[in-house]
Amino acid sequence: ADEDGVTNSTHVHGRLRHEWDKWTKVPFPEGKGSEEANAMHRNISQMLFNKTVQAETWTDRATKGEPKAMMQTALRYITGIGVEQDFQKAEQWVRAAADKGSFQAMQMIGEWYLNGTGPYRADAEAAVHWLDKAADAGSTS
Repeated sequence: ADEDGVTNSTHVHGRLRHEWDKWTKVPFPEGKGSEEANAMHRNISQMLFNKTVQAETWTDRATKGEPKAMMQTALRYITGIGVEQDFQKAEQWVRAAADKGSFQAMQMIGEWYLNGTGPYRADAEAAVHWLDKAADAGSTS
């Protein structure tokens, strides 16, 4: 695993290798590209491929109950990095992480309630409840 906890498993790479091969072999339309442009296209394809592999790896770990992976998966659904943006799935992963004791998840839910953002309307009582839980679980902010 790298410093972000992402495992570059042979299984994930093997499963997506055929997709990677297709992505890197798609040239620009004839007369529209150059070697440099095709090299840039391959580099961008590699970055997108890596984001997809990382998203799948985090999601695999999240389904096994790892709170950090649940939060990473939620953030990916919020931003749409490596997955299709889906706020409902993001909220479900944040809730699951909070249920597992993640103070970051509890803090995020509290801030959603405090600001009336994310999936929640402003609710001061719920905000205090979740922010207190986050503080009890280890948040210092």
